[in-house]
Amino acid sequence: MASIESLKQQLKDLLILNHGDIKITEYPNLVYEGRELDFNLGQLNQLIQQVYTDIDWRPYEIINTKLELVFRKGILSTDQFEEIVSLVGGTINRNIVEQYVVAEISKRDFKPREINHADPLSIQNKWMTDLVWLDYKESLIEVEWLGEKASSLSKLGDISFNNKDDAKYFLRNGNYLPGLITALTKSASKADEFARIIEDEFDSEKRYLRILYKLNPRLPFRFEDELYTEVSVLLQSACETPRGYQALLESYRKGILQIWIQEADPVAALNLSAQYDLNSFLRFIYKTDSTLPFFVENHRFLTPDALADYAKKDFSIWLAVAESMAAKNIHEWFIGIGKQDWNDQITDSYAFLSHAGYYTEPEIRLAMVQALFHIINLLSDKPRLAIDQQKVQLLSVNGGVVLNHRINIRLINQGYVKVKLYFKFIKDGISLSKDILEFNNLEGKVSENIDIIIDTFLLQKDQLYNLELVVSSVYEDIVIPVEIKVIFPKKAYITKLVLYGFITACYFGGLRFLLGIFIDYNGWLVHNPKIGRPDDVIGNSPLWSFFVFAMFILGGIFSFSLVKKYEKI
Repeated sequence: MASIESLKQQLKDLLILNHGDIKITEYPNLVYEGRELDFNLGQLNQLIQQVYTDIDWRPYEIINTKLELVFRKGILSTDQFEEIVSLVGGTINRNIVEQYVVAEISKRDFKPREINHADPLSIQNKWMTDLVWLDYKESLIEVEWLGEKASSLSKLGDISFNNKDDAKYFLRNGNYLPGLITALTKSASKADEFARIIEDEFDSEKRYLRILYKLNPRLPFRFEDELYTEVSVLLQSACETPRGYQALLESYRKGILQIWIQEADPVAALNLSAQYDLNSFLRFIYKTDSTLPFFVENHRFLTPDALADYAKKDFSIWLAVAESMAAKNIHEWFIGIGKQDWNDQITDSYAFLSHAGYYTEPEIRLAMVQALFHIINLLSDKPRLAIDQQKVQLLSVNGGVVLNHRINIRLINQGYVKVKLYFKFIKDGISLSKDILEFNNLEGKVSENIDIIIDTFLLQKDQLYNLELVVSSVYEDIVIPVEIKVIFPKKAYITKLVLYGFITACYFGGLRFLLGIFIDYNGWLVHNPKIGRPDDVIGNSPLWSFFVFAMFILGGIFSFSLVKKYEKI
């Protein structure tokens, strides 16, 4: 039968190995021993609390502190173990220290690598992690590369990194490096991997980088005279300036950036694609870090709202934004920040604007930028128009004239919009001076005048014409009632009658004056006993009479043509 002291010792060992955290139900043998001693589960838990309180945890805290350095290095030397024993030897037995240390390093994937003791779990058997064990084995062999000694592939990489020009020269063919790799790794297949890179890669820079980061993926990446060891840090730093962003894009397009990422960061490498275009680059950087800014020309925008706010103030950037939308560059940004639905709205907006008929193809791109503002911010104002007249009533238009009635249309907020103008009910004789208007506050196009042209010659007198003038854009339709009535021009008629009567009298008076000058006739072409009959006078001077009457007829024809032109008959 188990004793209470034996049970306490087992509980103490478990508490130490598990840093004071155990569940008694996971150890049925101890539960069984406790029942033999008349302990139920509740009493066993109380006993565990008592044992925990009795343990002096300070030596184990010292051991744990020393083991942190061991964990970072991946190797436990006998000297390190002896140091730990010396620090806690006065309070804990050496065997217990060794058992505790072996238990702790085993949890961190340390394994014995050499047989220096009969006990396979002895501390003397060189405990290391797998990665350190590989480096340790490589360190047992040394080769010469670029004038320096190397005992591992990573060391070959370090030497190549520090001697770039020499490394590129000796990597021009496979006569040098593959042999050294065979010597270090004792693996022909490993050496063949490097030989194939040298043979297949014709670009000397890319060949150098592929070899470099395959030798040692932990080497930094040279970019803009700086060294980077983390992909996220490189992306953030490069995107601080337009110049850095362009340099990063160029490195991606050449396939250089990908070489480092594929070897150094397998997680980030999952975001890469086989393409080298701008959209693939944007897809990569926003999958890796969605907080990166978006660049339009040399402008840097941290958020879509910042882009929209800037574009609302500077029309010069609109074409570049439109190009970015057309090329789907901005789509990659929106996907990266979780706004895929915005891309769907962009597609719908383009389809609508293309079929609406308000814009030409170049103008559609500008209209898409305007639509983008509302997609990014639903509360953003759409372009709105105001007209200076709610209703047009022209009920006393005199006939016989062409009348122009002016209307002013203005943009009451901000934005770009094109407008169509037309009459809902078309009538010959009533037309508009313009049927297409363009408004853009950033170009100063905020107000336009149009004329309703009324040709009264084509309209019936005293008939009321009811029309509707429609001012239509993709954002709104404004309908203005128009009433027109042409009346008989009494005043104008009397004025013209008097005018042409006077002109006719003057014309005949002029004829009489000419007769007096040329044929010495003082009458009015009627019978006068004192002067005689007009025929007698004409008979006395037939040539001059013919000349005067010819002038009279020709003058009448000429006058009639002038009147037609003046009156637009």
